[in-house]
Amino acid sequence: MTGLEWSDFKLEIPKNIHLETSEYRDTFIKINTAYKWGSGWNSQEAIIHYGSGRAAADAFYEEVYGKLRDAGFQLIPSDIEGSCPTLTDKKFGAEKMSLYLHPMEFTGYATQAQIDTITALLEECETVNFVQVIRNEPVYSLPDCQYREILQYNAKEIAQYAAEHYRPGWRCTGQAGFDFASEARLPRYGQGSAKSSDDVDIQTVNDICRYAKDFGYFIKLDKEKERRADEHER
Repeated sequence: MTGLEWSDFKLEIPKNIHLETSEYRDTFIKINTAYKWGSGWNSQEAIIHYGSGRAAADAFYEEVYGKLRDAGFQLIPSDIEGSCPTLTDKKFGAEKMSLYLHPMEFTGYATQAQIDTITALLEECETVNFVQVIRNEPVYSLPDCQYREILQYNAKEIAQYAAEHYRPGWRCTGQAGFDFASEARLPRYGQGSAKSSDDVDIQTVNDICRYAKDFGYFIKLDKEKERRADEHER
């Protein structure tokens, strides 16, 4: 039982809700630098090419961050020690564009024009030797209240799906909500890739499963499943 159980589940949208696509896209830009997982800036590549990890880091920050600032972008330092800055765009409003600038990947939200500008700048950098856009997907401008309404509108189908794909003991453990979020959630602006039990879809799917159990709906679905199996064997 994994999130793949929900990979073919499709939400039906109520007629009173219009899904409006945001101009911002869910973005993941992969880059290759002297920074490596496990060793960070103290990688063998950094030592060979720059003499030290500190020198490699300084060269990257000076070149990449400098080009981004010169292009009109703004870097917002993190309040958390050891975390990377966030890239925003002063021309279009800092509250909209948001890319987390890890030295191996830039992730967050940006318009297509911003993505094109950033990748072009990165390809010019000597401290970056590989640039690839891994993810560039449209997202919806959909508030939590409307997303919850869509999920509740599909409550019967969600309960049926959970009954079909999970053993009775697994339906109300909270796993169904996380699996749904991994494979079937609607992509929304500002949502991010991290998942939390506070996410509206995880909460709502888990609530639907609990209600289905408490009010006997799962028992009804299991009996119908047994009846169909008996009829098939005959």
